[in-house]
Amino acid sequence: MGMFDSLLVEHNGRTLEVQTKRFENMLYSYRVGDWICGAPPGVVAYFDILRLDADGQRVYGPQATSVPAYTLLVVLAHGVFVDSEIRDGEMDPEAISQALMQRREAWQDSARLLGFLVEQLRLKQQRLRNYDRVLGAAQMAIKHVQDSRAGQRPERERRFFGSLHPEIKRLDDGEDPLTVIASILAPPESDRPFLNDPPQDPLADYRL
Repeated sequence: MGMFDSLLVEHNGRTLEVQTKRFENMLYSYRVGDWICGAPPGVVAYFDILRLDADGQRVYGPQATSVPAYTLLVVLAHGVFVDSEIRDGEMDPEAISQALMQRREAWQDSARLLGFLVEQLRLKQQRLRNYDRVLGAAQMAIKHVQDSRAGQRPERERRFFGSLHPEIKRLDDGEDPLTVIASILAPPESDRPFLNDPPQDPLADYRL
């Protein structure tokens, strides 16, 4: 197929990778909220027909006729991937045209688009803060190992840091440094609630 880009869309709890040659074809992957390199200006909508097996994997070729069909609808607004929807069945051309028009019109609402962009900016800033904290914890663990091996970390100070940071205590207990550092870097953000901001209450401004 050569070079392409991928749109990552959610369907029945799974993430599907939908390949496209419509943009810059640099093997980039985009999720909702991402700015797409090479996307056209304005609000545009696209579709694709997907054939998915029972495991949610795409099926191509002659075998595709034996698995269910789905219609993917995608919207980009000023280069930002703002929306996607997967509908059951292969929609006919008239229905696809109507659905694309409706979604374009919906995202031409400036208030809706601005609200979406602001929320995506907040989420991306939160992710960046999380990444900074994770990298900081990894750097602290590496420095702790280096100082300990060089005899530059007194026992009292080691106990103090271990009481504040479980990863440091694991290192002092003799756990392999690579295993500890990998555990700091590997878990997804959802498994590290202490790195995330407190959950936002969407009704906070309206509570007495």
